[in-house]
Amino acid sequence: MEKPWAELTPEEKREIRLNKWLMSEETAFATPEARQLFLEREKRINEAIQLKVPDRVPVWLGDLGFFPAKYNGITFQEMMYNSEALIAAYKKTILDFEPDMYFRSPLPVSGEALEV
Repeated sequence: MEKPWAELTPEEKREIRLNKWLMSEETAFATPEARQLFLEREKRINEAIQLKVPDRVPVWLGDLGFFPAKYNGITFQEMMYNSEALIAAYKKTILDFEPDMYFRSPLPVSGEALEV
């Protein structure tokens, strides 16, 4: 018989959450290789969270700001006024750097919105 959630230790709760996330059958991957890379990255991140020594230091790309524009050779003005260029620049940057995790608040507000 399993213990009620309220009686579990924080470590037990974390383990259950991480296992549920990793073993999710609803997650679709484009290829088996993509699934394998996901599992490797998740293992790396989880080991770091648990203060274990991962195979390498996890890389996290946080708020990139205007770096994708500079990296992709577009002007800041183009980034602010051309949403397709903005999305393409962010996508290429993320794909090129292959971070272990990426979290971003909403993309920068467009130039038109800022002018209003």
